[in-house]
Amino acid sequence: MMFRLLALHPGPDTGALAAASLAAVPIRRDRAMLRELTRAHLLVEHTPGRFTCHDLLRVYAVELVHTEERDTERPAATHRLLDHYLHTAHAGASVLHSVRDPIEISAPQA
Repeated sequence: MMFRLLALHPGPDTGALAAASLAAVPIRRDRAMLRELTRAHLLVEHTPGRFTCHDLLRVYAVELVHTEERDTERPAATHRLLDHYLHTAHAGASVLHSVRDPIEISAPQA
C-alpha cells in the first residue's frame, strides 16, 4: 500500500511524516513500512528521513495506484498529504512570524 501511495506525492522525494499522512498510518507503522521498502530496494533513504525511488519504479507505482486503489482513496490520500503540508507550514510560519495575527485553519485530518 505505501509503495503505491507514494506515487501520489508530487515531489522527487518524500519525508517520513508526509508518507505517514499519505498512507494514514501511525508514525511507528510508517517507519516500519519505509524500512521494509528500503530493504527491498524499492526506496532509497538518500538523506536521513527522506525517501526516493528510481524513475522506473515510480512509473510502476503510478500504474499500481491507479489500478489497485479505489477512486475514493486516491483523492483522500492526496488530501491527507496536502493537509500535512498545510499544518506543517502553518506551524513554521507561526514560529517565524509570531507577531502577526494568527491565521485560523481547520483541524488536521486523522
